Amino acid sequence: MHIKNIAGLEKPLEKLIETVSQGIGVVANHRYQFDVAKAKRIGQAEAENEKRKIIAKAEGNAEAIAILQQAKTSQPRKYICTSA
Repeated sequence: MHIKNIAGLEKPLEKLIETVSQGIGVVANHRYQFDVAKAKRIGQAEAENEKRKIIAKAEGNAEAIAILQQAKTSQPRKYICTSA
């Protein structure tokens, strides 16, 4: 082989490398997009779970406050002690 022949392969090799790298990029991008979508779904599910916990705690607190207010506003009962 002559040096001129090797230099003649420069353009086809560049094209081959570009094509292969683009193909790898498409596959990697597809895989990356899948991972991003999965991470987004997991994040949304975790956020929804935390939201439900916060709502349940707030509802429990509201119920406790209502019970306390009712206890404060109700008339105290007078008990008659009958001991012998």
